[in-house]
Amino acid sequence: MSFKPSTIEIVPLRRFLAWSTPYWTSLIPAILAGSLIALAVSCMPFVTSQLFIHALPGGNKQLLQELPVLLTVLLIAAALANLASHHSLCRICNRLALELRMQLFEKLLALPHARYDFSTTTISARFFTDMEKLCHLASRLGTNLSRDLLIFIGLSAVMMHLNTEMAVLVFAMLIALYLVIQMSRGNAHHHGTRSQTRADLSRALHKAIQHFRAIHLDQGNQQESQHIRGLLERYQDDMMAQARQIRIVGLLAMMLLIGMLTAFLYYLIQQLTLGKLALDDAAAFLMAMLLLVFPLLRLIDLRSTVAECSQLLRSLFSLLDQQSGVISESSPLLPTNRPIRGKLEIEAVSFRNSGQRKTLPSLSIKPGKKIGLIGGDNPVKRLLADLVCGFIRPETGKIQLDNQTIGRMSRANLYAHIAWITPDKTLLSDTMAANIAYGAMRCSTEAAITAAAQASQASEFIREMPHGLQTKVDHQAAQLSDNQRQRILIARALLKNPAIVILDETRAYFDMSCLALRAGLATLLRNRTALILSSRPAMLAFADHAYRINPNA
Repeated sequence: MSFKPSTIEIVPLRRFLAWSTPYWTSLIPAILAGSLIALAVSCMPFVTSQLFIHALPGGNKQLLQELPVLLTVLLIAAALANLASHHSLCRICNRLALELRMQLFEKLLALPHARYDFSTTTISARFFTDMEKLCHLASRLGTNLSRDLLIFIGLSAVMMHLNTEMAVLVFAMLIALYLVIQMSRGNAHHHGTRSQTRADLSRALHKAIQHFRAIHLDQGNQQESQHIRGLLERYQDDMMAQARQIRIVGLLAMMLLIGMLTAFLYYLIQQLTLGKLALDDAAAFLMAMLLLVFPLLRLIDLRSTVAECSQLLRSLFSLLDQQSGVISESSPLLPTNRPIRGKLEIEAVSFRNSGQRKTLPSLSIKPGKKIGLIGGDNPVKRLLADLVCGFIRPETGKIQLDNQTIGRMSRANLYAHIAWITPDKTLLSDTMAANIAYGAMRCSTEAAITAAAQASQASEFIREMPHGLQTKVDHQAAQLSDNQRQRILIARALLKNPAIVILDETRAYFDMSCLALRAGLATLLRNRTALILSSRPAMLAFADHAYRINPNA
């Protein structure tokens, strides 16, 4: 059981409860199963007490043979109900986790461009580590409420039925035990204070060593040593105080526990001696107490579980609440029925990169021309492409497509005429045809898909697949090499028929050793405006001109 200090944050919990309202009816099977467990466990004290009585000399031998069978049936019923409850809670948690993961994924896609560079470790922590921990805690919380709480109520009722006065004494003991646990948690809080003192001392040591030049020049060695000695003495005093508190709390807890057990045993013997409590009832009472221990310990730890859940939810909701990077649309000034020729003009555009304002030199690209972006670092190249795509807006200056400012165009109209190809993009676990007819082009005809596959040189290996275009892309039916996968991406762009193509080699490279791939790229770039984000000569050979990315501060 964890005794670390924890704080329950109400807002994330309230938001999660409101969000998960549609799933509450799914808790009914878990509650019913928990009720069955509580009923079975509540019957066990009576069965075991009768088993104890009839095991004594003069007991009923027939019942002595039947009672173990009944006890076994109760145990099996409780075990099966526990399994059903666990399965029901896991299903609910998995459904909630799926919805949360999808919301996280959609939020990551909609975040501003500056937040796209999440590391694999961060994504793994969000999608798997945090989510699996949240599922585990939510399942444990559901178990506490649907099983342990009902068991506690049932066994408490049994104890009250057997002997009210002894039950009240036991509950008083439980309250005292809870107070001892709270004292232990308060003591753990002092450990957090010691950690803060240690952090302050570490910073002081680091600063003193970091500024050794000034200390030596000013001959302040003695004063610095006295300062550090004072901090160390305070730290060690805190350690001694905590050690004393631990010993005192432990001694008090032991004395309290021994005193409570002694009082209970004395009262139990007195009740038996005076004939106010039968021997079978005493056995049932003791059995109920033993069965109550573990559910009670889990309920005592309920606060810690809720606190951990609230902290994880706060972390997840903080990401979901971030403002998306989607730029609001205004009335399109470029009619959708007007053909896009692909003329690009960049005029005195400035932007912020790593907190510094940068200005790009003006650039004019005629329709059908290919420009290789060279120099500068890869993030700046991608940022320029982001500006062209309208993912972000420049602080000053303007970018025009066919003499229309990109920032004032409809997003749907602009995106329909730009294709961005990255060599390392993975394919969907779907058919070849579905991977070519992707996104807005998913309703394309089979003839159009076939034509795009032929133009990208992908048809030569698609024909060899078991079901052609209907072959599923997965680890069994279709094993694609890198250049084959890249030709599918080229076919996807050809089907879209964009006016502007962006070839992005800032993170991965096209397999230019494959002649079919080179032919597919050549077909894609023919009569189209292109931005080539690469530093490789093999790729820059497609460019008509080179544009050096060297933003001025």
